[in-house]
Order: sequence, then C-alpha cells, then structure tokens
Amino acid sequence: MRGPLGQGFTVRGRHLLLVGGGYGVAPLHFLARAALAAGAQVSVVIGARTAADLLFMDRFAALGVPVITTTDDGSAGRPGLVTAGVEHLLATATTPIDQLAACGPGPMLTALERLAAVHHLPAQLSWENRMRCGMGICGTCAKDGWLVCSEGPVRRT
Repeated sequence: MRGPLGQGFTVRGRHLLLVGGGYGVAPLHFLARAALAAGAQVSVVIGARTAADLLFMDRFAALGVPVITTTDDGSAGRPGLVTAGVEHLLATATTPIDQLAACGPGPMLTALERLAAVHHLPAQLSWENRMRCGMGICGTCAKDGWLVCSEGPVRRT
C-alpha cells in the first residue's frame, strides 16, 4: 500500500464551493474544516445517484455549512446532476464564490472544469486514475499528458 501521492487541496479564497460526487465527498469534509479554521466561508453541493447514496450531509451540517444535495433519480434534494446544484448556488450566492474544489467521478469533474471556465472560477479538481509506480515514471496514471501520481491528484485550473 502506497500513499498519499502527489498534491492535495489547499485553502484558497474567502468563499469556497466544495462539490462532491459519491465517495468523493469524504476528502472535502477535511477541506471544509481547514477552510473554516482559516476563516473562509464554505458552501457544499453533494451529488449522488439516489438518496441512499448521499454521504456526509450530517457532518457538513455539524460544521454549520450550507449543503445543496442533488440526486440523479430525484429521490432527495434537487433532481438531476450535481452541476445543476452548482449552477443554482453560483446564481444565488450572497457572497461571491472565488474557488471551486471538487472530488468525484471523472465525467462530473470534466463538467465542473468546463463550468468553472465559463464562470472564470479557479478550480481544484481531484482526479483518480490507476497508478503503478507512483513516481511519474511509468505513465500509467497519465491524464491528458498530466501525471496524476506526481502532479496531482488535485489539478488546479
């Protein structure tokens, strides 16, 4: 067992929007605690396939962090993809959001990367990929020429 490898999230900005999909929510709880300790405001959007798959809502609530939930099947929160919840929050936030951080499935991260670019919002996206050597030599973990093991897993845009 090896890890953790590469670079993690950092607290940047005064109002962070944390977006988690499925099990990707777990590392964002740690980031939320660090951001709050640094005096930043935190908003969270959690997406999952069904209500039963939503994770960590109680932990974020215990931090006093507002949470928007989305489910693919509409069984809890806003129906649809997590990006719809992000769009809603970006449109209704009372203070400007100046950093997005996300962890979850690849298609979700790709959509969030595009959304962040449209809104000119700096983003930190935690990518997952198979890793062999963990040192950037074998290239197994490459994503678009970027090595997840040594340059990531958090990619800053």
